Amino acid sequence: MKKNSLLLFAVFSTIVSAAQPTGLWFDGADLYLATVNPLTGVKTNIAQVPLVTGIVSPTFTKNNNLGTYIFRGVDNSNTYYLTELDFTSGQVVNMPLMPDNVRELQYYCADSMIYGIWDDGMVENFVRLDPVTGMKTTIASLPTVSAYVGESSFIDPVNGIYYLGVLDNTSTYRFLGIQISNGTVVSNPVFANPNITGLEYRCADSTVYGIWWDGNALQYIKFNPVTATRTNIATVPGIFAISIGSQSLSNNGNLYYFTGIDQSSSLRLYELNALTGALLNSPYMAETVNGIMLDYGCCQPPPSGLNPDPTVLSFTIFPQPALDLIKISGDFLNENAAWKIMDVKGSKLMSGSHREKNANYFELDISGLNPGIYFLGISRPNGQSGQSKFIVVR
Repeated sequence: MKKNSLLLFAVFSTIVSAAQPTGLWFDGADLYLATVNPLTGVKTNIAQVPLVTGIVSPTFTKNNNLGTYIFRGVDNSNTYYLTELDFTSGQVVNMPLMPDNVRELQYYCADSMIYGIWDDGMVENFVRLDPVTGMKTTIASLPTVSAYVGESSFIDPVNGIYYLGVLDNTSTYRFLGIQISNGTVVSNPVFANPNITGLEYRCADSTVYGIWWDGNALQYIKFNPVTATRTNIATVPGIFAISIGSQSLSNNGNLYYFTGIDQSSSLRLYELNALTGALLNSPYMAETVNGIMLDYGCCQPPPSGLNPDPTVLSFTIFPQPALDLIKISGDFLNENAAWKIMDVKGSKLMSGSHREKNANYFELDISGLNPGIYFLGISRPNGQSGQSKFIVVR
């Protein structure tokens, strides 16, 4: 048994959305970003992925802010890269070196960072990855973890918790809940059914869905990560085996996809109703597409109440991502509002004040900023203030 991965049961992907599934296809020589038609199973190449010719599983995730597909790729000289591709064009957005084999990658919208598990040779660690630089930061060590269950991770974006199935040093399966901000383990119930996989948080109903092999048939389930218990929704007919890969779930869609092998040993793309588990489509796939995911926006936390905090200023930054200029809209434009731009460490890089009469927005020149993640803070004369994130790419 591999120390840091227990691929007991896994899938290429599980998705809930109306968009077209997208993944990676290897033709024997080159790697391509490709879409799969959910009705016909037909693959269409978007673009060839430069430099890398292989993928490391399970290391697929997506940048919900930028609309990009992220995975750990390897070239012919065994050099590893954190590869980030535009979902629509397939063009490279970022491709920093990624020497450390961080697994179970999950993108977190709140800070635009990637989180995962890394074995340093002695102990498993909960780590953060910068998708722009590839820099790894260890948040906390997990000394009681001896291995993890492959394809079991997901993030609860509302509570900021990273979840993962593990095997502890007493050979007991547990389902860890790790606070993203500081790495504290906030829950670790016994994980009685480690054959559960494809777990993803659905924002529309704040519920986790997944699939479970009960020994005889595949079950579509709801999963409670705090208690590590499941509720069967429906049996998926005709499945003989599940393909190994990654999983993803759309925030507010009603469709759930995964790839599997039917009883005639044919590869199919299965489409389920996300709420009832009813099988809607199961086209044959002539070609294997790995790491199927969908492009969608970030999960928005539910409103905390009908009356927003009057001291917090709301405003919009566009375009996202930005090149050399950002535009800011809000109800403060005719006031002498102070602004400042900070990096992810909170260091002030630019500042000033602005007043724009009879306009829908004001502009800031950001051509002097390097590609990366930044925060714009604005303060009104009445004391109301707010902060919002933007991303610079070139």
